[in-house]
Amino acid sequence: MQVQKNTHLNSTKISCNYLGDLHTEAKHSLSGSVIHTDAPKDHDGEGKDFAPTDLLASSLGTCVITIMAIEAKRRGWKLGNIKIDVYKTMTSDGPRNCLLYTSDAADEGLGVDLGG
Repeated sequence: MQVQKNTHLNSTKISCNYLGDLHTEAKHSLSGSVIHTDAPKDHDGEGKDFAPTDLLASSLGTCVITIMAIEAKRRGWKLGNIKIDVYKTMTSDGPRNCLLYTSDAADEGLGVDLGG
């Protein structure tokens, strides 16, 4: 097996720091934007910010919208308002599993199981 050296080309650095009391921050190296997280109430947190798995759900919805917007831009289409509601359900027994689904998928009984 050949191991390639990571040259960090075409990569974006996200610096994650533990702030104490189950709070973290993630800083985007290119824009300087910062996102804070807090453990959810059912995991000893205060639930004051996004939980890390909330960001996973947010990533799914915003990624789909961004892909649609990029394609519309490339084709010269005017894109109207797009809204995607992503729901996250966590199992209560360990190891915890995460199920993500959109409102349309929920109506059809579909979802993405991110379990272990």
